[in-house]
Amino acid sequence: MIKNKKLFRINESEKAEILGMHQQATKRHYLSEAVLMEQPYFLEPSEVFEIQSGLNDYFKSKNVNIKVVADGAWGPKTIEALKKFQQMEGLEADGKMGPNTMSKLKSLGINQNIIEKIGSAIADLFK
Repeated sequence: MIKNKKLFRINESEKAEILGMHQQATKRHYLSEAVLMEQPYFLEPSEVFEIQSGLNDYFKSKNVNIKVVADGAWGPKTIEALKKFQQMEGLEADGKMGPNTMSKLKSLGINQNIIEKIGSAIADLFK
């Protein structure tokens, strides 16, 4: 039997604050997985299509026989193409949409709004 067991009681305001902190932490976790890992869920299919098309144009200009289907779906083949792009540009080939990768994608002529959208999602992680 445990002696001197203390019960902690919290009021509604404290409960709401704890819940809010948990929700923010959960949001940051899922955003970090989505943005910095391999699934930018916040991008519209048309935006993914533009990234895929930009990657295809890049590979064609380098005479590299890689082509990702530009279908607007972020899947394993798009991730592999992104990794190859990163490798060819001297970046860590991790398939993550970090700031260095975004900068290189911008140089491909990817719409600035898409790059800003990705950057905004990353910035939200640290709010």
